[in-house]
Amino acid sequence: MATPFDGSWLTTWPPASAVNGVHGYVTGLRRALEPGRIRRALAVCRDTGDSDGEASALNNLGYCCRELGRLAEAREYCLRALTVARAAGDRWGEAIALNNLGEVLRDLGRYPPAVACLRRGLAVCAAIGDRWGEAWSRYDLGQTYHDLGRAVPAVRHYQRADGTPRDR
Repeated sequence: MATPFDGSWLTTWPPASAVNGVHGYVTGLRRALEPGRIRRALAVCRDTGDSDGEASALNNLGYCCRELGRLAEAREYCLRALTVARAAGDRWGEAIALNNLGEVLRDLGRYPPAVACLRRGLAVCAAIGDRWGEAWSRYDLGQTYHDLGRAVPAVRHYQRADGTPRDR
């Protein structure tokens, strides 16, 4: 059976039409937020004491809300995911929540707290050896500095995200 994030719903995208593709993407996000999808997974995780799964479901809900422009709701889900992940000692879930929260704060135009979240997420990724997470954090930091008009730190983070050699 297809799940909201296994990519199976992407096969409904008509390749010849970008407009239909975007509509399919948004429809998939909306379906993921319907009762009985991620929220049901969240309830199961809570009922069974699976805090890692709970943090993951909350992060997924935050992601979907952010993509749909529901930023206040996305922020709340990210904060809840961060709280659950930290309480469970789930460092990977904590890093994801910090990065997701940083992205939401950037979208809200709250740049200093966004930078702080992304830097904390980067530090957690580095501490647990998550190279992909480090790259993701650095890319998001680059985006945030770019939005602030700070080209030098933006380029530095972009280069470190993709492994481009750089001067120290």
